[in-house]
Amino acid sequence: MATKGRPGTKMGRAAAGRAAAGRAAASSPSRSRAEASQVIGDEALWYKDAVIYEVPVRAYRDGNRDGIGDFRGLIEKLDYIRDLGVTAIWLLPFYPSPLRDDGYDIADFTA
Repeated sequence: MATKGRPGTKMGRAAAGRAAAGRAAASSPSRSRAEASQVIGDEALWYKDAVIYEVPVRAYRDGNRDGIGDFRGLIEKLDYIRDLGVTAIWLLPFYPSPLRDDGYDIADFTA
C-alpha cells in the first residue's frame, strides 16, 4: 500500500500510521468492526453508517417565492430533514446553464 508524503515528514508518518492501522485491521479476521473503526478513526468511516439525502436545491423548496428552489428554502427545511434521520446532505453542483437540456448542459465549464 503506497503512502502519500515523504517518510521523514510529519505528513508521511501520519499517512504511514493510517496505512499500517488499515493493514492491521484487514489482516485480523477476528477484529470486530467497532475495534477496526477505533484503529482507523471514526471520522474516516463516517459514511458507512450515514443516511445521505441528495437535495436538488433548485427543485426542493422556494424560500423567496420566485418559483425556483434556493438555499433559503433548504435552510427552512433543515429541521425536517434532520427529523427524517438524515445525517448528511449531498448538494449537486451549480453551473450556469442555457437550459437547452433541462439544466444538464453547462454554458461555461470554466466558471
